[in-house]
This record gives sequence, C-alpha cells and structure tokens, in this order.
Amino acid sequence: MNGQKERNMVGTVEIEKTLIPHPTEKVQDRHGLGGKELSWTGSAPQPHHANADESPPQFNFTFHRLKNLRRFEVCHLSENPDNWDTLERVLTTLQGGVYPPPGSKESTESMPLLTNDTIRELSITTSANIGHNMDRILRLFGNLEVLELEYNCTEHTPWLTELDPRLARNLKVLRTRHCCCMTTPKEKLLELRVFENLEELWIRTMRGSAYPWNLPKLKRLTLAMGDERMVKQADEFVKAIRHSVEELVITFSDFAGRNWGLSHPFRRLTRLALRGQGVNLFDFPSLVLTCPNLEQLALQHSALSSSHTPPPSDQNRFANVMTQLPKLQCLYLEGAWLIEDPVLIRIARDCPMLYRIGIYACANLTLPGISHAHEILQHKPRKYPLYSAGLFQLWSEAPFLRGSEIQRKMCSFGYSDD
Repeated sequence: MNGQKERNMVGTVEIEKTLIPHPTEKVQDRHGLGGKELSWTGSAPQPHHANADESPPQFNFTFHRLKNLRRFEVCHLSENPDNWDTLERVLTTLQGGVYPPPGSKESTESMPLLTNDTIRELSITTSANIGHNMDRILRLFGNLEVLELEYNCTEHTPWLTELDPRLARNLKVLRTRHCCCMTTPKEKLLELRVFENLEELWIRTMRGSAYPWNLPKLKRLTLAMGDERMVKQADEFVKAIRHSVEELVITFSDFAGRNWGLSHPFRRLTRLALRGQGVNLFDFPSLVLTCPNLEQLALQHSALSSSHTPPPSDQNRFANVMTQLPKLQCLYLEGAWLIEDPVLIRIARDCPMLYRIGIYACANLTLPGISHAHEILQHKPRKYPLYSAGLFQLWSEAPFLRGSEIQRKMCSFGYSDD
C-alpha cells in the first residue's frame, strides 16, 4: 500500500532534445522531485531531414534534485543503438553530476546529482537481444539489489556476457522470463550460483537446461514451464533449492499432458501457487508428503470454462488432501473447473487451521454454498483472531492470462487479496 501511495506523487524529469524542432518530451519521476523511482521510455530519435549535412541529434538531460533515487525503470527500449547510447548517457549523467550553466550564481564546481551506487533497483523492458548492451549498462551500478529484465530472447542468446563481481555479490532479486538463457557464443555457462546472496528468482525452464547448483539464501522462486516436457527439468531445479525456498510459484503456458506432482520434500515451504493450464492434472496427494508446513495455497486455472470441472470423485480426493494439510490457513481458488458447494463446505469445516478462502470465476459455486462456507470460517476458533476470516469473492480481478499486467501478477505469489 505504501508503494501505491508513493506512485501517486508525480513529478517530471525533462529530457531536452536539441536540434529537433518538436516539443520537449517528459519522463515521469513517480515519486516527485527528490523521489525514489524514475521511469523512462526509450524511443528512437526522429529523423531530421532539414539539412543532410547536419550532425545527428544530441540529447541534453536535466535532472532536478534526484538525490534519493532508488529505482530506475526503462520501458519499451528498441533495438536502435542510439537508444542504448542515450540510456548510457542518462546513467552517466546521474553518476557524474552536471555543471551549472554559464553565468549561474551557483558554484562552478560540479553538482553531483547522486552516485548510481544509491540506485538499488533496475528494470528494463526491450525488444532487443541484450548481451553486450546489458554489460555496459550494469557496469554503471555498484550496489544493485533488484534486476528485472524483459527482452527478446532465443535459447542461444545470452542476457549477460561479462559478470561484474559487485553484481554477483549484491544482487538479491532476479526477475526475468528467460534468465536460464545465459550461454555465451562460446557456450560457456554462467551459472546462477555466482549470485551467492540471491533471495528471489523468476526462471523459465528449457529443454537441455541443467541446474547443478544450490542457492543457499533463495527464499522465493517462480518457475515457468512451457509444456509437460519441461517437468523433468523443473523437478531437477526444485530438488536443488528445496531446502531453503519458502515460496514457490509454478506456471504453465501450454500443459495438457500426464499427471504430475512434487517429488521432493520441502523443509520450509509455506506458500505455494500453481497457475495456468494443467493445474487440474496436478497430483494433489503429493502435497501431503512434500509440503507438510504449507500455510497458503493458490490454485489458478487459466481456462474458466465449466467443461474443465473434474468428476465428483476427483473433487472429493482434492478435499481429502486439503484436510490433511495441518497448517493450511489461506486458500485461493480460481477457475470453474475446481470445486462445487459440498466440497467447498467440507474444506471450510474440516481443515483445522483454515480461516480464509478467496475465490474468483468459480461458476459452479452458488450463493447459498458460499454463504454457508463463509459462516463456518467466521466462527471457527483461530490462532490469530484479529485477522479477517471468511470467504471472499474477488470481483475486481481481471480474468487470467489477459494483458501484460496480469502476466506480471502471475509471477508473484498471488493477487493482492491472496
């Protein structure tokens, strides 16, 4: 909530284009002057045909009092090399400061805006293959803790070719859909274990990927699988991190194959989310043995059609599993395939620690069944009586797999109401 309030404080940071006869473009500094977050949209300079002999457009950047900047966002950066040069100039300006204009009453010494060591979070969205471009940008940051990348990628394209030791030492959060694509042209594998202090990771499994490492401080993992052929690779990765991870999100973009489940026990896992197609094929009884400490569970099927409703025997088996999770406190269900009134009421009544259920787009549930489950949850004794208990229907959330924002929400544990 605090982050949302801060984002409403809007100021401006001007990017002045000289030698270009159109108005100044503005970039949002979402926290106001002196704020903590800067978002910049990189667009290529428009061609100027007034004089063929004229030099290329130059950029002058004026930043006002960005002494507390902590997050830097770059949106829609194209493959145009000029955009990457411009971005490098922006960051170099932040790092080195600016000189006052001639005739200014201020000191003639350089006025450093801030050092890039104060920026802790960097987010870049680009249509380009990054590699060497990313190397020169990351060199400008000394204490980067959060790195978010969304870029055009193939299985043989590196996202990073030279690793800065400072990045390996300080990075705590790495969010990218393709971060397993770290094979250089010489096929030298940059292993994730170099990020020794990594606490949160979003990764996509690919055929042939190997994960021969352990990340001892990893607490949160989002694992994306394209189809059922990736289950083996995902299982290998889960095996490597199962002793430390506390939060696990598994998403499926095209999964319609055999049943699958978790085969390695987790020592500390308390939050689990399964999303996308194939959730109804998950082996839920495997949770009893592999996730004995599970407290929060989110199940979100991408198909919201009632044709995906499993037969009653499968629903009863699902209810049996829920009642065997002794520490389960919160359950979030999305999709019409999952559950009907009698099963929902049984789960609300028989799960010993369960006090909160969230539902969305569960068309098989009726208002009387929802009301009955809500009454049961509200009157159950619980360890933390001040927490809101009951059944909550999330009317405001958008349907699954709709738009880039929902895709982004898929990669965190759950929606705001989970």
